[in-house]
Amino acid sequence: MADTEDLHIERLVLAAYDERVKELFKVFAEGLAQGEPERASQDRFRRALRFAMRARNLALQAVQAEKSGEAATGLTAEPAG
Repeated sequence: MADTEDLHIERLVLAAYDERVKELFKVFAEGLAQGEPERASQDRFRRALRFAMRARNLALQAVQAEKSGEAATGLTAEPAG
């Protein structure tokens, strides 16, 4: 059951990343359409894309760490919060 939930979370992270890239592209394209300089727009797009990729990678690492932690300790219950 935990593997299914982890897979679901991984898919949600990847879907959120896909949506973020779409948003970034729309902002990039709109900026160009409004006459923003190409070089500055590209630089901003690349920087935002790097942050989005970093966030995606860190989130997937967190899911993997959680999966490994549960497997190592045998935890199956939700943490008390």
